[in-house]
Amino acid sequence: ENENPTIENNRDRNDTEDTPRFRIGTAILKAFDGITFRGIISKRFDGVYYKITYSDGDNEEMDHEEVEKLLENRNADNYETGHNNTRTLVQTDMHGFSIPEKDSEVFGHNYPSRPFDNSSIITFQNIGRLPRSAFGHKSIQMSRAFRESKANIAMYAEPSLNDRLLNPNEKFRDRMRMKSPGSFSVISYNTKMGELARWNTVGGSAITMDSYLCSHKVENGYGTDRRGLGRWSWVRIRGCDEIFTRFISAYRPCKNITSMTGCWGQQVNYFRNELHIRDPDPRKIFDDDLCKELDVWHELGDNLVLGIDLNEDTQDSLIARKLKSSYNLKDGVLSRHPDLSPPATFNRNTSRKVIDAIYISENIEVLQAGYMPFDCGSPAVESDGHRMLWVMLDNLSMLGKHIPCSTLAIECERVQSNDPRSRKVYHRKVKEEYNRQNIFVTKEKMERDTKRFKRNREGTYARKFKSTIKKRFNDFHSKTRKIKLKVAKKMKIKYAGGQAFSPKYRIYSDTINFWKRMVRLKRNVNTSRTILRRLAKRINVPWILASITSLTDCKNKLKKAYKEYHRQKPNFTKWRDEFNESLIDALAKEKNVAKEKIHRRIKRERKAREMGKRARMIRGKNIKLPVMRAVATDENGNNFECNTQDTMVPVIAESNRIRQEQCEDTPFMIPPLLQDFGYTAYEDNTQKVLDGEYVPPAGTCPYAAEFIEVLKMPISIQNLEKIGLEVTAKQNKEAWRKQK
Repeated sequence: ENENPTIENNRDRNDTEDTPRFRIGTAILKAFDGITFRGIISKRFDGVYYKITYSDGDNEEMDHEEVEKLLENRNADNYETGHNNTRTLVQTDMHGFSIPEKDSEVFGHNYPSRPFDNSSIITFQNIGRLPRSAFGHKSIQMSRAFRESKANIAMYAEPSLNDRLLNPNEKFRDRMRMKSPGSFSVISYNTKMGELARWNTVGGSAITMDSYLCSHKVENGYGTDRRGLGRWSWVRIRGCDEIFTRFISAYRPCKNITSMTGCWGQQVNYFRNELHIRDPDPRKIFDDDLCKELDVWHELGDNLVLGIDLNEDTQDSLIARKLKSSYNLKDGVLSRHPDLSPPATFNRNTSRKVIDAIYISENIEVLQAGYMPFDCGSPAVESDGHRMLWVMLDNLSMLGKHIPCSTLAIECERVQSNDPRSRKVYHRKVKEEYNRQNIFVTKEKMERDTKRFKRNREGTYARKFKSTIKKRFNDFHSKTRKIKLKVAKKMKIKYAGGQAFSPKYRIYSDTINFWKRMVRLKRNVNTSRTILRRLAKRINVPWILASITSLTDCKNKLKKAYKEYHRQKPNFTKWRDEFNESLIDALAKEKNVAKEKIHRRIKRERKAREMGKRARMIRGKNIKLPVMRAVATDENGNNFECNTQDTMVPVIAESNRIRQEQCEDTPFMIPPLLQDFGYTAYEDNTQKVLDGEYVPPAGTCPYAAEFIEVLKMPISIQNLEKIGLEVTAKQNKEAWRKQK
């Protein structure tokens, strides 16, 4: 008989294996009173038990053996009708977390809101096929993503556009300038297809450069694949002391022998017909041709930044090893995070192979780098499964200088201050966050402490209060400020694409988006779980239940969501009008005016914005290029180049001074006319000039005297009624009313 049951129980517990065997989210099936319920592991293994949450909300604890038994018991009587009995094995790390789930999220650093001082952000992504129209959803989203990413250079692979066969206003550069005026773009595509060429020729590459680096682009500093197959495109920029950096975007073909119009089939046909190679290998020829180009650029001493979809392991393949050994290139992202295991960059890659990379010359310093989550949206482009890669490079190591930067534009809050509904939501969410973080309690405590100090300003408590109140107040102010910014950041601007946006419309579009992502997930295609959880919360679907839904059920729910979307589609415009009407009602109530007046004002403002936008586009006023380089003349008449802010400012200031002081020695700026008229034209002598009574003093320039003589006002104008310059309050009010 056991005299010490506690010791025995502890011994049993210590003998239990404390290493988790099953990941969070593992599904089980268990029958209660003849009814089978599905459950999942909802809490990490604590060394003894797993926490199981069932579909009806009940919870239970199980050990290894119990979970294993329910997983292995595959009798049809124990399962719901239509349940898939196939067991899915998921790789986990040493802590029991799902590796595919972690790989779907951010790798490396989080994407910054803007580049650091004296740094540039470079991005690369295989964006997949673009639509023919420049106003297609993906085209607009790509241009907007480039603007919102604050990237200086964006490199794209496989845009699948033949620029030559597109309308003039639908070319790639025009698409990028829709949201990023002043940007420069170059695109490459297969030009060797002859009559078989189509506007959507598969493959190609492209680069877009923002206005800040455009002034550094050298003359003829861009190009494409010399064979005309659209395999890569490049731009070249110049820094200080003849330092050049070349950015290359490349797409290495994916082997696909079943399609002759795909990138692989195009190149096979070209090499067979033009080079008479019986059995060509497009990848091997790609490697040889790219290395020949790199040899030339390397000999010129250019820094190299190569964004490439290698369609092969970027670490251990032959071409990857050659890029590192022969051209001193490093993987910009993985070299910045050598202690992390890199995830796949393509969502259907289950072997965790990195097939996309940004290779950078060894001498360029990488400040931050990372991968964006799959299907994350802006600042990445909606692609066919590739995630966006990015690096932040130090300008001093890349260009040999600090780039003079203009004052950063003020970041406006996302709260629409002219919308009472937006303000109401903002105030409600701020109060909720204040309550959650005990802001009101902290405020009341500080007020009590202040009153106690005012009652007795001497003593130990008073000295302690005076020594800590400044820090407490600063911490309090900083905390409330962060809360307000956090709430404002979440109130994002919504875009509805081809349909009129309204809160009701958003429910249907989010439902489709959620189940579409769930279908991908059930097919073992990586997608961001963070976005899935956010969508589930938005459409009021419990994530625990959604995560154990089978693929068949997900497909059925997606079909149902599409049917409901199309059924409600005729109501979208009406919902939008109702949404606008609620804004008009709120404004009318707040300003105590008629609804018709608010409605007319909104239409007038919308028309004015549209006309202003068109006028600026016609006149080119949207394109504001910064000054990055200046050429000046020294005392001997020789030209020299200024690349830094310290050298540019004195030269530009001197040029402005000379231009502004051109009239310094003119007759009206020197005696004797200067004494009579001054710098602001004295009224008495000015009136004499208009009346023809002014006599120029001795020593006046004869041309100035002749000019003064012709300034006499004609008799016909003198006889007219005097024009009043005073504006009454009524006239001023009426003029401003017309302006609105």
